[in-house]
Parts: sequence; C-alpha cells; structure tokens
Amino acid sequence: VVTRAMRRGLQVATHAIGDAAARQVLDAYEAAIGATGGGPGRHRLEHAQVIADADVARLVRLGVIASVQPTHATSDWRW
Repeated sequence: VVTRAMRRGLQVATHAIGDAAARQVLDAYEAAIGATGGGPGRHRLEHAQVIADADVARLVRLGVIASVQPTHATSDWRW
C-alpha cells in the first residue's frame, strides 16, 4: 500500500503507537522509498513519542517526519 501511494506521488502518514508498530512502518517506508525514490514531500510517522532509539536514526536517514503528540506521551508509554 505504501509503495503504491508513493508511486502515485502521495505523501504517506501512518499512525503507529509503540516501538514495534513504529518499526513496521519504518520498514514499509524504507522498502517503498527504495522502490520508488520516495516521491514528493516527506512522509510522516504519527505518534512517534514511543520509538526505539535505533529507529530515531532511521527516521533521520529516511527523511521521515516524527509527528509527536506530547499529551499522549504519558498514556502511550506502555505500548
């Protein structure tokens, strides 16, 4: 789905709460960017307040926007 969206020139924004979900989204973004060049604009990872340290570097490398909602940081930590 992500690859098809990028091939059509769309920016992708995906909600992912928790480090495992964020990693899955980054895996999909990385594969799609590799297959398509990424398309226009920058893609977004919504709810990036709970993310593994190793994936922060991936966000930077892929040019993905980490969309953080501070109010959710206290309620999402257990995810």
